[in-house]
Amino acid sequence: MTYEEAIEICKSSKRLTEQQSKKINRLADNLIYGKRSTDEDKEKGVNLYLAAVEAHDDFAEYNLGYYYGNGMKRDYARSIEWYMRAAKHGNAWAMNNLSFAYHNGEGVEVDDAKAIFWLKKAAQKGDSLAQYTLYNRYYEGDCVRKNRPQAMHWLKKSAEGGEAQAQYDLSWHYREGDCVEQSDEQEMYWLRKAAAGGDDYAINALGYNYWKGIGVEKDVEKAVALYRKAARKKNEHAALNLACCYRDGDGVEKDLRESIRWFRLAQRWCIDLDPLEIQDNIDELKKELKK
Repeated sequence: MTYEEAIEICKSSKRLTEQQSKKINRLADNLIYGKRSTDEDKEKGVNLYLAAVEAHDDFAEYNLGYYYGNGMKRDYARSIEWYMRAAKHGNAWAMNNLSFAYHNGEGVEVDDAKAIFWLKKAAQKGDSLAQYTLYNRYYEGDCVRKNRPQAMHWLKKSAEGGEAQAQYDLSWHYREGDCVEQSDEQEMYWLRKAAAGGDDYAINALGYNYWKGIGVEKDVEKAVALYRKAARKKNEHAALNLACCYRDGDGVEKDLRESIRWFRLAQRWCIDLDPLEIQDNIDELKKELKK
């Protein structure tokens, strides 16, 4: 589909079909960001979104909101204006982003009530990311009074909707027996779902369960393979687990240099690990190599 053909479809349509909307919004996106071998032309891209808006397309309204909120020259006021239009026309992504804006004060004053209002609207429309965010809000008491039963309701909805992070968090709840009855079977069910969805923390946790034989028959080789898979996604915990495997010769041939390599990667990717503690391990291994 060419730019000219897309413009003509918008002009001749009272309302774009779902298929037309996808193709036209994709083309506009490619023009704005120079994707898929398309020469960048922001003016044409914006004009195409506007033409789609005239054909009553809420995704074009959402995309204009995203463009003004995340483009080179950000204009949060215009971004909010387009998100509001899209949200009022039922676009869940726009509702989600409006909630984020009211939560963080981007383009609007911070307003917890409005942040939760739009988040609930998006969650009720089945948006799994909004459902996961609503879980976090209720679980932590962020913007709303803490309500763990409500939190778990939305977490399960999000997990059932395919949100990998929600699936991983739900597996954690079943492992710890937090807000639900402890169940190794349910933990493994949701952990496998999250790992299949590509969540690196889930992949690493699944490896740990195979390592320890939690909810499954112990399989050290499979555990190491899962650690490697998570480490390819730069997961610091998986890198640390591999470092320990090579240090101790568990599941792999003992290799202190390879252990140091993985400890250094864990240190480089570190988010919630202690880099100084990792360095202590590296120093100890270096001493051992000198013996």
